[in-house]
Amino acid sequence: MQFPDFIIHDIKAHAALCAPIEACGLIAGGQFIPCENVHEEPETAFRIAPEAYLDAASRFGRVDAVVHSHINGPDHPTPSDIVGQADTAVPWGIVVVRDGVPGNPFWFGDQLPIAPLAGRSFRWGVYDCYGLVRDWYRLHRGIVLPNFPREWAFWEKGQNTIEENILAAGFERIPMADGPGDVVGMRILGPVTNHVALHLGGGLIGHHQVNRLSRMDDSLGRWRKRVTFYARLKG
Repeated sequence: MQFPDFIIHDIKAHAALCAPIEACGLIAGGQFIPCENVHEEPETAFRIAPEAYLDAASRFGRVDAVVHSHINGPDHPTPSDIVGQADTAVPWGIVVVRDGVPGNPFWFGDQLPIAPLAGRSFRWGVYDCYGLVRDWYRLHRGIVLPNFPREWAFWEKGQNTIEENILAAGFERIPMADGPGDVVGMRILGPVTNHVALHLGGGLIGHHQVNRLSRMDDSLGRWRKRVTFYARLKG
């Protein structure tokens, strides 16, 4: 997502000024509008007062984006960020402030253009294994799967987040993945399913591993021993 340099400058300056609490604000009317963080625990979360959001929307006709900071990380959306972005239905930007120094914001949300499926840099909750599945379905089927909130390293707690949510999204188990769009659940260095790949047909699968670029593998091949389930979207 592209905003003018002066807006990015204002966002970063506000994030630095507010540290060690999370900064927050809105982009509307071609400008960044700083907002008060009214959350009860502003060092680790943020909340913009509803009247501030409505005021910006009323004055400028719409809100173009919501922005907030993470103090010393994480460099990805939290589960509450994923839910909040979906609820507002506008892009969100997150600035990570490390030792008082703000980085450039990263942006996420279904309102943004879909990045190429191959060659993506990894970002949990945005460009990760399930994000690849969601974007393939948006591009090739015109179907928007729910972007369920997912906590980093949920598998270390024994939570079966991926498998449970994929089945809840309308997929059903099948004996074998053999068609484009079939999903392949896997277990990699964990006690539960913590990775998902997409069967593309023609002997190809697409997937996105942690801290690697997304890619298309020539076959399920060496991954087969890690498979925990196969699933296909109903209908």
